[in-house]
Amino acid sequence: MACLLITSAGSLVADAILRCLDRLRPGLTIVGVNSVAAPTAFGCDRLYRVPTTADRDEYEAALRAVLERETPDLALAGRDEDIPALAAVAASFPRTAMPLPPPGLAPVFADKARSHGFAVRHGLPFAPTALGGDAARAMARAHGFPLIAKPRSGAGSQGVLLLRAMAELERVADDARLIVQPFLDPQGIGGAWEAALQPDAMPWSHGLTDLETTVELVVGPDGRVVASCCDQGVTAPPLRRAVRLIEDGAVVEVGLAWAEALAAAGHRGPLNIQGKRLADGRFVPYEIGARFGGTTVARALLGRNLVRALVSSWLGWPSEPDEAPRPVSITGLGLSRLSLPQHWRRRFEEAGEWEAPADRSGRLARPALWPRDEDEAGAAPAGALPASLGGAAPDRMALARHAVRHDLPFVPTVASPEGVRTFAEAPLPLLVVKPRQGDGPVRLLAPREAMAAMETDGLIAQPALGAAALAEARALWAALPGLPWLWSASDRVGVVEGEVGGDGLVTNIRSALCEQRGGTPLALHRLDDAPECAAMTEALRCWGASLAPLDHRGPLRLTGSWDAAGRWLPFSASGSPLGLPAADSAGGMEVRMLRPMPG
Repeated sequence: MACLLITSAGSLVADAILRCLDRLRPGLTIVGVNSVAAPTAFGCDRLYRVPTTADRDEYEAALRAVLERETPDLALAGRDEDIPALAAVAASFPRTAMPLPPPGLAPVFADKARSHGFAVRHGLPFAPTALGGDAARAMARAHGFPLIAKPRSGAGSQGVLLLRAMAELERVADDARLIVQPFLDPQGIGGAWEAALQPDAMPWSHGLTDLETTVELVVGPDGRVVASCCDQGVTAPPLRRAVRLIEDGAVVEVGLAWAEALAAAGHRGPLNIQGKRLADGRFVPYEIGARFGGTTVARALLGRNLVRALVSSWLGWPSEPDEAPRPVSITGLGLSRLSLPQHWRRRFEEAGEWEAPADRSGRLARPALWPRDEDEAGAAPAGALPASLGGAAPDRMALARHAVRHDLPFVPTVASPEGVRTFAEAPLPLLVVKPRQGDGPVRLLAPREAMAAMETDGLIAQPALGAAALAEARALWAALPGLPWLWSASDRVGVVEGEVGGDGLVTNIRSALCEQRGGTPLALHRLDDAPECAAMTEALRCWGASLAPLDHRGPLRLTGSWDAAGRWLPFSASGSPLGLPAADSAGGMEVRMLRPMPG
């Protein structure tokens, strides 16, 4: 039985590694290290708690202790931040193969300015990269706008800015933590890049889309490439969607050239190269990584499992043929709700380690590459409200009017500039402006800004509950020197749901505190007997009784927040439940973008 160690075992990359190794699991013992009790980490067979990588010395000491105790045959990094620490300890553990760059080469992957320097020294294609004010200004003169400023170190589009004019460039040009690159092929997403920009007012969630090409390779123990894959997809930060495999000789040629140069410098293991396929046929990278990328699962689902190829090559196992690709494209990753027994979490947090019980079952025991039927068995059924309230796409203005007619709790809601004027006279510091029906941009605006925005049809405005906390996010947005590639506001909302019966009574009521980022759930914590639970439950019962005469039966969900007086007020209602933790569950669940979505 071979032993594999995965660092940052609670990360998305670690989850992808576990899924891609599904067929090899019978021959593997997988050990994970992580700083917190993230549910995905419990997909390992054994788990150890370690400090965060920010405490470099303590992290390395804890990592050494685990390596000495487990003596794994192979170790893989789950995050970019883990690579320097693994590289630093690799020489002390010759029995453990660590497919990663040596210490002297690791900064080439961690620092985009050094990536560019390596490319220049070896004659490799790479996006023009400026470091320092004079170089950045020269780049603006040579390439024009837009330009992209990004952290020298970082991943997931965090901290990346689109610079639209010289004034924005001047605000970042002399920041030694940033590099500046041209926005390669800004027409690549099928339209003028200006059309993708959001208004200056702070959005709840915002991400620029772009067409990205990636080549991922595996450099084997002897320095030769043992597997490679090219794909193209639309970035929808922080993930990608519409991923498809491509056969592109120009992309492969660049990937192999980089792999040869890096292998000669000592690199082994994963090599992820992101870039643009330009209109003139060139493939120009702008980032390189020494770990598996975010679309690893999508590639495996489409028939190219590079994780399995790496593990087999480094353990000396026979290589398996690629699985036949499924006849679908991958349109993104959907939400999966992950929970674990409380005693697992307590064991990990109190003892600093955990081992899977012999009778462990379920997806945490063997994360499946492709969702199995039982993965979706607990998913909540879709539902709809009465047609007069919008049906499956609730009409938020109709909901507000229904609430007024039936004296139900609901946030004041208006659908015109005149209505916003009443909020301005209150005065209310911040308003949320969103589509009246369906999905679309949600923005946090001052009343005067909201009055102008409401000139557009199909929008409603509501007071921003918890405005004090959101004001901090708005201040951060206003202070940004350029347009962020990725932005989301974090908040907490209260959610209550149940089932409306024929008599109008609501049963199976569940309530939870939902942590959100950009309106997307991150974690659900059952409220049980918390003081706010009674008000939420009573609101749901009143809403259920008012909907029963309209022939509504089945699921009903209210989502709301707390005003300055501490009252919980719904700001939306839906017939589609979130699937909140039941009263006898472990107490909460983490929501992660892990479930592949075929299209």
